[in-house]
Amino acid sequence: MVAVVPTSAKPPVSVSYPCSRFCRSLRKIWRWRQAFVGRLPGHYTIGKLDALQRFQLQTSRWKVASILILSPIPCLMTNLVIEAIPLADPKEGLRRSFAFQVRQFLTTSIQNSISGLVKKDCVPEFLPGSSASLMGFGLIQGIVSISTNIVISASSSLYPVPFSLFTPVIPMAIVGSMICYHR
Repeated sequence: MVAVVPTSAKPPVSVSYPCSRFCRSLRKIWRWRQAFVGRLPGHYTIGKLDALQRFQLQTSRWKVASILILSPIPCLMTNLVIEAIPLADPKEGLRRSFAFQVRQFLTTSIQNSISGLVKKDCVPEFLPGSSASLMGFGLIQGIVSISTNIVISASSSLYPVPFSLFTPVIPMAIVGSMICYHR
């Protein structure tokens, strides 16, 4: 049985929002990145090896060189931004360590978020959720990290906390496990 649905005489108008040159450039870079970064097609190793061989045969040396040169730039830029945050003298104690705490928070949050995003692209059975949930996980881990260091520093009158990147690992593992396995 065929159903006929009346339509309006006017065709639907598609609304396109103007995009700046910067926005178009970002989209182009994102599409270029998606062409090279991501899961290889195929679930088994042989399928992935075939995809890698096709990539090697179809990709020019200039593209490979540009990938190798341009891939580290986001990490380097992030590192430069974090290292540009000025630090106070450690002799001034915990009360004047706001810049250090911001650096610690950014470092921990970025490390945890990006490692989840990389696993999402590389490990087929990894079920992390959305990219936003991975970023939220990184932010929570950053909060746990600086909170642990502040508690240790305030309770022991010791600033800076020795090995401050590694000291909060156990609380971060506990909170991370509670978040990941909470279902």
